Amino acid sequence: MEYDIKKDMFTTDEIFFEGCQEQAVDLDFNLPDYCPDIQKILKCQVYPQITSRGLSSNRLDVDGNAIVKVLYIDSDKKGIRFCEQSTPFSCSFNLNGTPDDPAILTDLKVEYINCRAVSPRRLDIHGAFSICSKVINRNQQEVISRIQSDDVQQKMMEIPVSNVIALAQQQFSVNEVLEVSSGKPPIESIVRTDVSLMLQDYKIVTNKLIIKGEAFIKILYISDMNTGQMETMEYSVPISQIIDVDGITDDCVCDIKLKILSKDIQVRSDTSGEDNLLSIDLKIVAVVKIYNKTQINPIADVYSTEYELEVSHKQMAFKNILDYINDNNVNKCVIELQSEGVSKVIDVWSEMASVNAKLKGNQIEFTGKLNICILALDKQEVPFYIEKVMDFEYYYDWSSKSENIICDADISVISVGFRITGSDGIEIKTELSLSVVVYEMRNISFVSEISAKEEIEKDKEDQVALTIYYAEPGESVWNIARTYNTSVDAIKKENDLTNDVLEERGMILIPM
Repeated sequence: MEYDIKKDMFTTDEIFFEGCQEQAVDLDFNLPDYCPDIQKILKCQVYPQITSRGLSSNRLDVDGNAIVKVLYIDSDKKGIRFCEQSTPFSCSFNLNGTPDDPAILTDLKVEYINCRAVSPRRLDIHGAFSICSKVINRNQQEVISRIQSDDVQQKMMEIPVSNVIALAQQQFSVNEVLEVSSGKPPIESIVRTDVSLMLQDYKIVTNKLIIKGEAFIKILYISDMNTGQMETMEYSVPISQIIDVDGITDDCVCDIKLKILSKDIQVRSDTSGEDNLLSIDLKIVAVVKIYNKTQINPIADVYSTEYELEVSHKQMAFKNILDYINDNNVNKCVIELQSEGVSKVIDVWSEMASVNAKLKGNQIEFTGKLNICILALDKQEVPFYIEKVMDFEYYYDWSSKSENIICDADISVISVGFRITGSDGIEIKTELSLSVVVYEMRNISFVSEISAKEEIEKDKEDQVALTIYYAEPGESVWNIARTYNTSVDAIKKENDLTNDVLEERGMILIPM
């Protein structure tokens, strides 16, 4: 016998694909003619960036360029110089099927880089970086919420869930022309650029999501090629973008991630011919998960007062977003130098930042690492470079009664400042933008299939009108009703009970 059943429908976001590929960096090149000879290599790093990503059937293609930059001391004037080389890369990920409504997250991670000067004008570079991609897809789910039959007793659950309205992603460009800061000399050559993003706010209008944020740009450049004199400048550029999202409403919750795909910062001449302008071209992708809050009512347990049942159960993880937090934190640390000492700091930056978050008591604990890079002059005015991996922690007041809290955290380094402490120490002050999606994840077992064995009827010949039962505190009315093949409502009505769990020891009457 098949029952007439009703179902609750909802949509989840699931990882359709996740994987990494390592790309080798192998370069053997000679310095350009305009670069002086190498005396000592200070810093070598590879900076991969994405030019295009695309899904084609069951394949994800990622293309880009890996820019290798080398900072060194020249053998003539003992100043800081640099050279760079760009090489294209391309990789493909094979997916197990074709996602219906995907969003793509791609991160680039430098694994290692080794650089050796074979001669004063020749470099041998070997390294690798990883391309890690995640494809997220919407998946419609259903649970049995009601069985239409007088003989079937059902134990219902009330489960709050975050229903995925849409997954959206949009690539856009930020283009600006900026002037050299007042009092700064013109730019002869850009050595290094940092760009970090911070989401500030979003607004929902009819079928549209408006996001606002800032791009923080820092530039290290050479102002005099003869002396190797270096300067830094910092800028803030506003970001605003409209994303079309069908079905979005004011009560939706949005999980927004902004990622830089590529950056192109070039020197431009102003009307007087001076190199006092910077052309900024940023390629950014916004990946958005949009949820609304709903409640589903799966059946935890079921039995029939007439027949034996054939019941199947299924277990599923239910996600319920509780909060979305954006917060800034200033982290301070002191880096002690050994024998070098320091007379001047040229630049300080962070090339790597990672963070994890978890609920600890009544606080969210953020812990992570920062790779602090320092380019400076020692006491003899000789350039040197050091880097240190520093730990940080931060606590944000937040509490929950649930034990199944998961925190999905992200980090962005907004700025790095410094202060020389004496002659052999540098105090580093790093401003961090921290974001975290806090959600409850509950693994629930529920009834997924049910049918009656009509050939096996329950025996009622010896049953009487009422049975006396001596209950203990904490007993479930459901379990008693199931044992005696009656209904929860009948027991409650007969004994004037309001709760599903008995609070005291005593006698109850069970109507048969």
